[in-house]
Amino acid sequence: MSDFRAEVWSPGRYDAAPPRAAQEVTVIKNEIYSSYDLGAFKERQRRFFDLDFARRDIDVLEEIKKVVRDPALEKSIYPTSWDSFPRENRLWRARSIDRNAVMSGGLKTSDFWAPPAEYVGEGRLNRKNEPLLYACLGNPYGPLFEARLHDSSDAFALISYKFKREIRFRRIGETNPDLSIPKPFREIEAEVSRFLAQVLSMPVFGKHTYSQTSKILHELYFLEPGWEMGWIYGSVLFGPDVLNVALEPRLAREKLSIVNVVFAENIRDYQDDIFVDVIAYANNERNKDGKLKLWRRAASSPISLNEFVLSLEFPDAFSKRELLDY
Repeated sequence: MSDFRAEVWSPGRYDAAPPRAAQEVTVIKNEIYSSYDLGAFKERQRRFFDLDFARRDIDVLEEIKKVVRDPALEKSIYPTSWDSFPRENRLWRARSIDRNAVMSGGLKTSDFWAPPAEYVGEGRLNRKNEPLLYACLGNPYGPLFEARLHDSSDAFALISYKFKREIRFRRIGETNPDLSIPKPFREIEAEVSRFLAQVLSMPVFGKHTYSQTSKILHELYFLEPGWEMGWIYGSVLFGPDVLNVALEPRLAREKLSIVNVVFAENIRDYQDDIFVDVIAYANNERNKDGKLKLWRRAASSPISLNEFVLSLEFPDAFSKRELLDY
C-alpha cells in the first residue's frame, strides 16, 4: 500500500513546485477521494479513541494509519497545508530564570533562545536532544500558562520576538481548502486533518505521550527544506483560537529578532488581569556589543503585566517611567 502526504498548493508555490507537480497531486486526490467512504472513516476514528493509549504495546502512528486508510483502497492520503505570516508579526515565549543572574547582569544571549541540545528532553513536537523554540503567536499571556508559570512566585522572562521577514509554518490542524478538488473531497480533507491534529494534542498517552507525538510529527508533518521554517498548531491548553509555533533553532535566529524582554516574579491574578513584580526589562535598545540593553525598574509595586508589555511595545503612548541602568 502507498501513503501520500498531499500538499495544498497555490499559485504562490510555483517557484517551489512546478504546476505539473500540483496537477499530479490533484489527480492523486481525486483518485482516492472519489472512492473514499467518509462514514467508515468516522467509525474507525471512533474506535481509535476507545483504545487504551497508556499501553506501551500500542503504536499510535500505526493506529492512525489504520484509521486514515480506507481498507477498500490500496492508497491513503494525509492532507497538509502551510500558513504564511508577514514580517513584523510577534511571537511570545516564557521561561523560568535565575533572579540572581538577572540582577548581576550575568545573562547571555543564548538565554533568550532555544536551550542547548544536551539540556533538552522530549517535548510534544521534539525528540530528546533536538531543541525547538516554542512560542505563542501574538499572545503574551499564553506562554505563562503553557510554561506552568501562571501561579508561581518564581522569577521568569517573557520574551517578545519580531519577524524579520515572512515566515511559513507547516499547519497542524484543518488544512486550507484545496480549490482544485470538488467540495465533497475538501470535506474529506478537513475531517482527516482535524483528526490528525486532535491526536497530536491528546494528553492521554501516559508517560509516552511525547515519544508518540514527535514520531507522528516527523513522519506526517515533516518540513519541506527551504520552504517551511517550523510548525503552527492550536494550543493544547486554550484550543485552536490560541496559536503556538515551534521553530528550529537555527531558523529562529535567522528569521526572528528579540524586541523586548520582561523579567518579573510573583504572578497573581486580579480582575481578569495578571499582576507581577517587574525586576528588570529590555526594550529594543542595544549595547555597543550588540546585546540587549537591560534596565531595572525603580518602582517596586505590582503592575499589570499587560500594561507594562504595552508600554514597551508602544512607548510613545505611555508616560516615561523612571529607569535605572545597570
